Amino acid sequence: MTGFDALSGANAVDNYGSLLPGKASILGRAAFTEQVGAAHEQGWYANIGESAPELSAVAVALDFGGDLYGLSIGGPTERIRERLREHVATLIKAREQILLTWQKSEAG
Repeated sequence: MTGFDALSGANAVDNYGSLLPGKASILGRAAFTEQVGAAHEQGWYANIGESAPELSAVAVALDFGGDLYGLSIGGPTERIRERLREHVATLIKAREQILLTWQKSEAG
């Protein structure tokens, strides 16, 4: 996933594939669509200081038969950045468990 740096025109990407703090402006529908598509492919999305430099979050989507919800872990940017892969793994596991429980309740 790439971000566009409006000041230099360069891509601003950290080693997790997320936008760097302060480089989060989405400049048009095509860039937005690209970011959503990339997040969908990888199964999660990270907001690394996009809204506020000191706050970050990582999230996964849950699809309950067409009703979409989000599940996230958020906190100070450095804590999220340091443990991003662990947070992603935790969220993916939680999503699987939640959806499995939901599917069982729907079936029976």
